[in-house]
Amino acid sequence: MGSGNPAGRRQVLAATLEYFSLLPTGIFISEYFPLERWQGVRGPAGRLVRLLYRTRPVPLPWPWRRLLARLVPGYDPYLRAWLREAGGEEMVRRHRQVRLKILSLLRQRRFLEAYVYFWSTRRSATSRRLLLPLYICLGGKDRPVLSTMGIFTWSGLLHALWQPLWPVYLFLWPAGFTLPLFFTIWLVYTLLGVPVAWYRYRQQKLRALHNP
Repeated sequence: MGSGNPAGRRQVLAATLEYFSLLPTGIFISEYFPLERWQGVRGPAGRLVRLLYRTRPVPLPWPWRRLLARLVPGYDPYLRAWLREAGGEEMVRRHRQVRLKILSLLRQRRFLEAYVYFWSTRRSATSRRLLLPLYICLGGKDRPVLSTMGIFTWSGLLHALWQPLWPVYLFLWPAGFTLPLFFTIWLVYTLLGVPVAWYRYRQQKLRALHNP
């Protein structure tokens, strides 16, 4: 991250620690999958979906969050930006709108735009608190490839360190599979950013062509 933007670096650090201060909810894990229609279904499948949609977020104990707030400038111990959209009908409605938009782009055979749009609409709290400051730190629109790949690389690291994976890593450790799985998740998530970086690079070139 650019050495000339210490405030941005502090924001990225604070938001990263906030990200790990909240255990993911079921609805957060399910993300854009259209599971809400299953809430009224009887049987084990319906009960599981209702459980996913009703679980509330679990933050780290208050003393830990209070300590982090004292040590890290910008860290919000109340996690307000994250808790506002950790679940609920608003998230369900937003995801439904995103799915419809993606389907519309796919029907028009605008596959790359649909792909980019999908990533641009994921988890607005993460985008506002973490990814946008990181994007700006890395050069933003002036350096679309670096800033985009930096976001996906950092996000890949966050996903590889995701709390629900820790028991899996612990289970795989005796067999020596933990580090390969960790780096595979990190690498795959990073590579998912290549089409987005290409699209933004191409958009930058088109803007430069039309605005010499």
